Amino acid sequence: MMTTRTQRGFTLIELILAIVLLGIVAAFGATLMMNIASKSAVPYARVTSRAAAQSIVESIQNDYRAQLFKTQDAKEALKKIRETLSSKYGEGYTATSQFIDFDDNGNEIPDASGTLLKVTVTVGDQTIFFLLTS
Repeated sequence: MMTTRTQRGFTLIELILAIVLLGIVAAFGATLMMNIASKSAVPYARVTSRAAAQSIVESIQNDYRAQLFKTQDAKEALKKIRETLSSKYGEGYTATSQFIDFDDNGNEIPDASGTLLKVTVTVGDQTIFFLLTS
């Protein structure tokens, strides 16, 4: 009499195929995660640069208010801020300033009267400009 034997488990070929497919999926997932991780550094650097630039802008504005309170002369306060702009606020930034005015069409033009100071602060790839007025 013959006994029927039921199969249990997986064959060797099925196990090898499962391992190969799992390896392919893992390799694809690892590549995808590495791409995502490398791209996340760029927004972080931008946010960090933007925060540093904003901090410098706030310091300049506070110094302008302090100079204005000390001298009681807005034009003199603007000149003092312009003199200390490039060195006072640490390293790793660029700050430029220029006295400007606007023509009848709203275009920016240089002005020597010293009543409107345009300040540009750059940290990394982030640039902020603002106006100080007397």
